[in-house]
Amino acid sequence: AFCAPLDEETLATPVAGTYGSIVATLRHLLDAEMSYLFRITGAWDTKPWTEGQPMTFATMAKRAALLGET
Repeated sequence: AFCAPLDEETLATPVAGTYGSIVATLRHLLDAEMSYLFRITGAWDTKPWTEGQPMTFATMAKRAALLGET
């Protein structure tokens, strides 16, 4: 929610010393959390999404909610 008001250019700008852009970093965090939960808990029969897919903030929010409920 904190990043939602930022414009597309800011969200897509890579930052030195980080994973990349803000969106890439958030996507990486969600993908990593999903992967850890999948491997450690066996929470799902298959991974609930494919890592590296493009994401909108709405998609990220849905995925974060799924992870929070698991």
